[in-house]
Amino acid sequence: MRVSVASFFLALRFLVSSSHSTGFSLSLGFCVPRYDKELLWTSDDCDGGHLLARGARRMGEGTLCMKDAEPQRVRCCADVSMGPTILPTADPTPFPVTPPAPAPTDGPTLMPATGPSLAPVFAPSPSPSAEPSQNPTLSPPPLSASTCEDLGWRNTAQYGSKVVCGESDLGLGGCSGTVDWAGAKLFCEAAGARLCSAAELKSNEARGTGCGYDTAVVWSQDACADGYTAMFGATSGGSAMSCTAADDASGIKTRCCADVVSAQAALAAAPRALRGGN
Repeated sequence: MRVSVASFFLALRFLVSSSHSTGFSLSLGFCVPRYDKELLWTSDDCDGGHLLARGARRMGEGTLCMKDAEPQRVRCCADVSMGPTILPTADPTPFPVTPPAPAPTDGPTLMPATGPSLAPVFAPSPSPSAEPSQNPTLSPPPLSASTCEDLGWRNTAQYGSKVVCGESDLGLGGCSGTVDWAGAKLFCEAAGARLCSAAELKSNEARGTGCGYDTAVVWSQDACADGYTAMFGATSGGSAMSCTAADDASGIKTRCCADVVSAQAALAAAPRALRGGN
């Protein structure tokens, strides 16, 4: 029997409606085997109609797009569990299952529940909690207590900066010998000098001043992660530098530096306000 696609859907609607009302279960028993090789209507849309396909895959998997008005044979399918109906049911529900939300009980608020705050919640601080210092004091500059002239060191213009001088034994009571960092600092400061910085040693501020320390490792005043920087007394000894523990006295010696202007003179020349005066 050949039917149009419209007739197919009408028959399907009747069968589904009847099965729902009578408990009748759709079956494929009426689909005779000879339809296996026939082209049958499917529910799949195509351009201008619906697809035709063989009644069984073993007879071929090709499809053909056919206009809906053309009569063709049909087979029907059903599901184990009943899903949502494709077409409207005969007796639609007269009312919604869930009632709509009721109208708002209260009208809109015409005015805010509470008036605006007339004053800020947190009052600004009337004044700073602590007055800044009117006369800040400055730490003394890192200069030597005695000047190069006081110490009798005449090599300010020989190497490096013209306002720094360096020595190994003159005015220091001799060569330092092996010392730890605290001993090196005390050795220089006892004479009114100071430890040289790493940059000053690298600039050869104390080069050629005796004790054979140009090629010896000496302390600098520069702190590092694990102690203080130790390096050669002059670049003629090499450029290697190491961070050495302050209590390490294994062969490290010292050279001292001083400045053309002493720390006391520099502080005296500063404005009174910077020196903490009134």
